[in-house]
Amino acid sequence: MLPFEDVYEDYSRVTHEFELKNSYAYKSEITGILKGLGFDEEDFNRKVNTLSGGQKPELILQGCFFQSLILSCLMSRQTILI
Repeated sequence: MLPFEDVYEDYSRVTHEFELKNSYAYKSEITGILKGLGFDEEDFNRKVNTLSGGQKPELILQGCFFQSLILSCLMSRQTILI
């Protein structure tokens, strides 16, 4: 086995998993979800305390969703790297 060959194989496997999960498209997926909830692109950089009373609960729900998504990614990453 050549030096770093095992590192290259690990990198290839992780990159393949990343692509299978469509991870390169996360920004466009987040944008689509937020727009679907009625947020405009100019709202994306607003501070939470400037959002309307209806927008805040939507943002909280999305925050919960993304936390679970991040946790899922971290768990699958741990599995991939082991």
